[in-house]
Order: sequence, then C-alpha cells, then structure tokens
Amino acid sequence: MIKQIINKITRDEYGRPSGIIAVDKPVGKSSHDMVDMVRKELGTRKVGHAGALDTFASGLLLILIGKDTKKADSLLAANKSYQARILLGMSTDTQDTEGVVIKQVDDTEVAEADCQTVLQKFVGVQDQFVSVYSSVKVSGNKLRVLMRDNRYNSRIDYFDEKKVIKFSPKEENPNLHEFEVEVPRKKINISGIELMKVELLKKSEIARYFPKSEQLPKIATLMDIVVHCSKGTYIRQLAEDIGASLGLPAVLVELRRTQISDVVIADAVDIHKLSN
Repeated sequence: MIKQIINKITRDEYGRPSGIIAVDKPVGKSSHDMVDMVRKELGTRKVGHAGALDTFASGLLLILIGKDTKKADSLLAANKSYQARILLGMSTDTQDTEGVVIKQVDDTEVAEADCQTVLQKFVGVQDQFVSVYSSVKVSGNKLRVLMRDNRYNSRIDYFDEKKVIKFSPKEENPNLHEFEVEVPRKKINISGIELMKVELLKKSEIARYFPKSEQLPKIATLMDIVVHCSKGTYIRQLAEDIGASLGLPAVLVELRRTQISDVVIADAVDIHKLSN
C-alpha cells in the first residue's frame, strides 16, 4: 500500500532529499507547475510525478523526489478514483471546457434512470479509445501535438469499429500533404461508476463553463459521477462515450482525482511547508 510510505522526506549524508508526497493540485496549475514548486521548496532538480493531471482538472497528484523518482512506474499502475461532471447536449474539439464547441443539441433533458442504466454498460474490462488529446504516440507523434498543429484541419471519422483522424493542410500551407492516423485503443478496467446527481442547467448556467461561446443550448443535462478505474483510463473519452450511448454529444466540464490506491485527498500536504 502507498499510504505507509508517503509524506516522509529523508535526506542522505549529502543533504539530498528523497520521498513521495501527495499534493492537491488546483485548477489552472499544470502537473509540471507542481513539480517546479517542490523543486524550489526543497532546492533540488530531481523531482517528478506519477500520473499527470490536465490543467483544467484538480486533485491528488503524487510527487516523487530524489531516489524515489525510480518508483514512478509502479505508482502509475495504481487504481484511481475521480469525481467527474459531464454536460450532455454539447461537445468540444478537446472533449473538455478548453476547446471550441463543435456540436450542440437544444433542450436536452435526460432522465436519471436512463443515466443510471447507461453508466452500468461501462463497468468492467473494456477496450477504450485513447483521448485524441492524450500524449499517446502514433507513428512517432503525440496525438495532442498533431491535434494542435495549426497547419492542418482535422476530422474524426468512425468506420468498422475504427476511429481515424484525417489531417488536411490549410490553404496557406499548399506544400503539405494530407495524412491520417488511426486512434489506438487501450484495455482498461472500470470497477465501478456511481451516479451522484443529475440536474438541468439553463443557458446562463452553461455559460459558466463556456464564457467565450455565444451559441449555447437553452437547456442541457449535467451529470455528476464517481469513477473507480485502472491506470490508462481517459475520463474525457469516457464522458464522450457515455454521451454517445445516450445519442447525445457530451463534454467533460469538471474533473477531480480523489484517490490513488489507498491515498486520498485528505492525505495531501502543503508544498510550502515541506522545507520546515
């Protein structure tokens, strides 16, 4: 178990620190930002993390220091739990609130019973498409880098149970060529999904998540869930898949990691007190 070994920083005879600490990453900070904060606080460059969180997400992050950076692979393999908030009725090109709205359905109202039924379809071992904005490499390139390449327009197509991204050069880049990549799947295990709440949001409430978007649905359904899953599970992809099962576009609007193995949010420490 991990809890027994975290939040204990030791120093060798040369004063070099080692240890594993749990921190609560806030929204707006990257995982690398948290690593940099620990580096400055402890005065060492040898710091990493065991499982990144997106900038728009918050929650539990394990920071590895000194010789304990070698434990990254074993810690990455731990099961995790997330609180996720999914908006049914619209989607973005990044599957979260940081992207551009690409699809929406007006007046979307989904019954709680229908949400509950659909969620249970995703419990168990399954092959999940990786998120197109993940760091997974395809033909030597990270998917998120390809998707953010402003020289190309991208389009996602589904056929024969495959997911393919087609990249077409924009008019100002006539020397580039079209190409496509197939999005890989990964085997994951979702051990449980709990439906916490279903509520309807009005346009003014939806705008809180998409303040720069002028075209928004008048009504959309918001679903709060808790997901217990294996490593490699993409919650933003899960959100999109849940929406598809309901026949609706969907987008992940909030994400918080609450547990890694037996470590919970309450175990997180204040980075600024590490040097004390």
